[in-house]
Amino acid sequence: MTINLNISDTANPAIAKMVAELKGPQFITAAAGAVRIELRDFFAGLERSRANKQGWPRQHFWADVRNTVQNPIVPDPSFATVSITDKRYRQRLEGGFIRPTPGKTFLTIPANEKAYGHRAREFATCILDLRRTDTAISPRRSLKTGRRKSATDASARMVRAR
Repeated sequence: MTINLNISDTANPAIAKMVAELKGPQFITAAAGAVRIELRDFFAGLERSRANKQGWPRQHFWADVRNTVQNPIVPDPSFATVSITDKRYRQRLEGGFIRPTPGKTFLTIPANEKAYGHRAREFATCILDLRRTDTAISPRRSLKTGRRKSATDASARMVRAR
């Protein structure tokens, strides 16, 4: 006894038709729009889940980044661009040195919660405490314990004037 099977390919023509429809600019625009939505949702999740490491009030960094996700640009039917224009996000993503802007000499490093998110010049009762040797900032020793303070404490901090 023999069994004959006839197999006909009906899927490939349908798949070829779908692929042809997906190559248009409408598909790229829709896909880039979906990427924009996913990025915004991702940054909103980071805003909800990541508190300040010091326990200080939030500056809403991730909400600011979320708001800079731009609408997609489709210059060509084969690709699209979704931009994130916040400069701070690029710094967070790639790392690197943070330097004072032109015309400024120092960076403000907050020593406590009240100073967080503000510049030193905003506080009339604060002075800038720098300890320098020839070329480097020298670590100071604590008066109470005699141990060295960390480099961040010694480099620059805001101190309430007495």
